[in-house]
Amino acid sequence: MLFGPKFSTIVFSDTSIKIAVAKSVKNRFKVSFLAKKSLPAQTVFNGRIINREVFEEELKTIFLENFDKIKTKNVVVGLNEPETFLTKVEFEKKPRHVESEIYEKITPILPFDLSEASLLYKEVGRLKYQVAVAKTEELKLISDIFENVGFSIKAIVPIPLIFQQLLGKREFPYLFLSSEEDIVFSLVQDGSTTFSSSFRLKKTLPESEEEINSLTTSLIESEYKGKGELKNIYVHGSGTEFIKSFLKEKGFNTEIIFASDKNLSLSGHNAAEFGRAITLSLYEPSVLAFPKQKIAKNIQVQVQVKREKIIKPIFLFIPLIIIAIFTIILFWPKLKDIVTQELPSQKAPASSEPATISAEPKEKTSPSPDKKEATVTPEPEKTINKKDYSIQVLNGTGKSGVAGEARDFLVSKGYIVENVGNAATFDYKKTTVRIKNSKKEVSGLLTKDLKERYSIDIGSPLAEDESYDIIIILGGE
Repeated sequence: MLFGPKFSTIVFSDTSIKIAVAKSVKNRFKVSFLAKKSLPAQTVFNGRIINREVFEEELKTIFLENFDKIKTKNVVVGLNEPETFLTKVEFEKKPRHVESEIYEKITPILPFDLSEASLLYKEVGRLKYQVAVAKTEELKLISDIFENVGFSIKAIVPIPLIFQQLLGKREFPYLFLSSEEDIVFSLVQDGSTTFSSSFRLKKTLPESEEEINSLTTSLIESEYKGKGELKNIYVHGSGTEFIKSFLKEKGFNTEIIFASDKNLSLSGHNAAEFGRAITLSLYEPSVLAFPKQKIAKNIQVQVQVKREKIIKPIFLFIPLIIIAIFTIILFWPKLKDIVTQELPSQKAPASSEPATISAEPKEKTSPSPDKKEATVTPEPEKTINKKDYSIQVLNGTGKSGVAGEARDFLVSKGYIVENVGNAATFDYKKTTVRIKNSKKEVSGLLTKDLKERYSIDIGSPLAEDESYDIIIILGGE
């Protein structure tokens, strides 16, 4: 272990867990180990662990099977793009309280509540800060799982931030596309990632050519306009030549970047397919990353303190309880007389009540049809399984982050959101819901859930051959 690697790196997606042991040598990577473990469906969804038990078991298996090759318990974990909010914050003058003023600036655009999140920031230029935010709950979940399996987490790194380490000093602004099981888009300006988004691939990369090219065009036009003249685009991953050709036709300087200096075959795997895991080996303390979350012990301490505070006041009541018992014993003869005198008056009304009680049920049970209707009405909703419907969420407002926020809201309600993206236009006022006729039974339940946040407009039905059962186009109201 003394001469072993400093750490291994792990990334996970909706379909697999990947481990790499590599180090950078003279601008190239020396890869010593790669391993991959496929995940059962619905273990990870949109980059988020939704079945902890299954994920932990699969992670434990790959750890135990390969520990003699990994040769270290230290690990750097990649935090998937959908789980991280990245932006740049600029000030006109030096802030007096940096953190609180960053909070104030990002609160209106953050897709979740800051009280439930962990925030990191780093000065990247004069009055300019790279900001990363992630939900504390997700960071704690990752920390707990990896520590339980036997790993020792060095850092949890937002994947788009490690791309800057891979490219080094390049001309700003530039767009970075990373392709594996999904496509991650990352815009870098003035040394900071100002925007990122991801798109999950349903098919293989070559089969998704038309869809990826259309999405790339839409993102460049909607998200990157007015953010500096964008000339350079870097594409990361294997099988991405068609993306390079497409972007060159659009007038961009495009270069394909691999995480290894060649198509290295190791342990039966192509190193280019492990690009993100290998790139994570560039992690160093200067990279903005979340530490592992040590929350459990603190919570236990807090509970113990609260219990102490509750238990101490009880001792104040003990003398009062003793006095009360002594008083009852002393005056019991008089109390007994009072009780026995009142008993006859209590029995009298009790004998008259059965007559009224026995007469009323027959009259009250007669309108039974109404009662049956009231109990039958909600039953159809109970038979609807929200996970049976595939949903696409499109941003029809032009405001950054709203599609991801809607996705998180719907997932919290129990739905499956398979894809988020941008609508053809950004002039939607109300949120439009389109559903296939064959799936319309969910319409009432879905609109009821959506009305908690959005003004709803029911659009025309979707064609039955549409890729998704439901398409939700977000509006500004």
